[in-house]
Order: sequence, then structure tokens, then C-alpha cells
Amino acid sequence: MDRHDNAPDTRPPATAAALDDRCARCGGGFHCGARDAAPCACSTLTLSAALQAELRTRYVGCLCLGCLRELAAAAAGGEPA
Repeated sequence: MDRHDNAPDTRPPATAAALDDRCARCGGGFHCGARDAAPCACSTLTLSAALQAELRTRYVGCLCLGCLRELAAAAAGGEPA
């Protein structure tokens, strides 16, 4: 998920293979590709504006692709995130 919080990202650019981030939801290691040259894996998901807003209020930082997929599926099914 792109960093939408207007805070500057002070992390050095990461290598594609590094699991250098922790998911704010599940705590699992993953690589956030928001600063990579190629599109981040999360760009393959479509999250509604309402879900994005809710996630920004609940979590600080990025979520792993697995959690984003789960939350997107739950939202599509009418379940709360």
C-alpha cells in the first residue's frame, strides 16, 4: 500500500528480496515495494476509498499483501475490516 500519510519516508531504498518490513496487522515480515522502481505488489489490489481510510486510522505503516487481500475480500463480502 502506498504511503498516504504525508510523512517523509526516511528508510533507505530496499532490495527486492529483503523482508525488511513488519505488517502492522499480523506482524509478519514482508517487503514494502512502495519506494522500488517497479510497482509495489499491493498495486495489484483495488481497495475502496472507504477501506483505505479505515486502514489509515487503524494502522501505522504498510500491511502485507496477504492481509490486504484478506481485508479487500472481507470488504467485498460486506464484512467489516
